[in-house]
Amino acid sequence: MKSQNQSLINFLNGTHFRVDLALHFTLLVIIYTLMFDFVISKLIKKELFKFINGYINTNNKVLDLNQEQQIIFKKLSYNYKNTSKRNDLTYHHNRRLKIILYSIVALIIVLFILLVHYYIVKKKLSIRQFKKIMLENVLLFLIVGIIEIIFTFNIATRYSSINPSFIVKYFYKTYNKYVE
Repeated sequence: MKSQNQSLINFLNGTHFRVDLALHFTLLVIIYTLMFDFVISKLIKKELFKFINGYINTNNKVLDLNQEQQIIFKKLSYNYKNTSKRNDLTYHHNRRLKIILYSIVALIIVLFILLVHYYIVKKKLSIRQFKKIMLENVLLFLIVGIIEIIFTFNIATRYSSINPSFIVKYFYKTYNKYVE
């Protein structure tokens, strides 16, 4: 038992494990950042438009709402769909968040490069070992990434966690509470 614990400790203290962990974390941050920026943020907007358009039936009558709630819903959907220019506050806020996000990603990449450089200079890691670590991680992320993309586009985007009429009714109740 003692030798198994020592083997685990040696493994966790090993250069290969540390570089592998750092590379894994760096790739994960890069992939999720790019996925959020180029896929998820656009998908959310698309799904919201699809929700608004799909909730109004062919007779242009909102389903499962009374007349007053339908009017509010139509005004909300009209205002949302017809905003031609971006809200400056939202635009600048999102832009600032992206700058912070990409700065953090750049910092993580620089730290990873410094870590690898440190281990190569200290002769604890060879170029060949580093290439092997890179290949392992790229293959792992490729396989897991394909599975995540299939899951995201085939299951997660089609999941409805709440009945859409509840959102409008809740907004209507809250709106009436503050108007009265």
